[in-house]
Amino acid sequence: KNKEAQQKNFSHLTKQQQQHQILQLIPVNNNNNNENNIIDSDGSSSSQQKSIWSLDAWKDGWFEVQDAGSQLIVDACEINGDEEIIVDYCAGNGGKTFGLASQLYDMKKKKQQQQQQKQQDSAEGVGRESERSISHIIAHDVVHDRLRQIEGSFDRIGIHKHNNSDAEETIKITTITTSIDNNNNNNNNDDKKIPSADVVLVDAPCSSTGVLRRRPSQRFFLDKDEIISKFPSTQISILKEASGLVKKGGGRLIYATCSILHYENEDVVKAFENSIPDFDQIWERWYFNEEEERREGEKDHCLRILPSENGSDGFFIARW
Repeated sequence: KNKEAQQKNFSHLTKQQQQHQILQLIPVNNNNNNENNIIDSDGSSSSQQKSIWSLDAWKDGWFEVQDAGSQLIVDACEINGDEEIIVDYCAGNGGKTFGLASQLYDMKKKKQQQQQQKQQDSAEGVGRESERSISHIIAHDVVHDRLRQIEGSFDRIGIHKHNNSDAEETIKITTITTSIDNNNNNNNNDDKKIPSADVVLVDAPCSSTGVLRRRPSQRFFLDKDEIISKFPSTQISILKEASGLVKKGGGRLIYATCSILHYENEDVVKAFENSIPDFDQIWERWYFNEEEERREGEKDHCLRILPSENGSDGFFIARW
């Protein structure tokens, strides 16, 4: 009943303890008694199957619903807590934006606890408050309607200008609708300019062939010309635009699709790299495995996730 106190207690738990508590909030059917009832928050019983998005636990922001493959894309960004600016360039409804925010919050909290411990161990740190840096996540899309779901979820997840939660003190999320060029200068509205970022994630629009198990009928609407020409052309253009936002000297660029077709994946990566003169002098491929594990000529800065191998939706990730 006291949500604020509950959130404060929850934040002190380990990740495993948090996951355990969240699972307790999700109702399950009692198959032993052949009952199909779900107990609502008001104590009433219902035999009708409920959507997970109707649960109080989701409404209160305890968890998000996301495919395991999508979570791997967020993991590929390797958030460390020191990032000042993170750009989710094709944010859509914000699934990966919130995934980035969650990982960023966890890492910043961990670093803060380590800093507090060092201060306690040091005579100089006695009575001094640990510093809190604010990180800025920019959710960008060319269609503002896609960003409304993000804006509508701020209060629910605990990040909002009117919310004094722990997350609000360390993370700021801004939604931006604009079209920009490599000089980050195409829009005359200064408020819509995107600064250079430590991490730029490009989850590009694609044929969605990796998620056909969720929408099987989508295969009847696939167009060969779109897959071979239209989508790759758009993806290369977006990737080049987004690459201009990456901070020089250590910024990270991650390209991803929910396609399993090479036209939209490896071919786009190759075209992007070939489009930049002296690419190897400017960019460094960010490999997924150690150098001694790589085979000669293998593009190990690319990762393909297949439903048949990973049990998730199909995705592709490349990073620099």
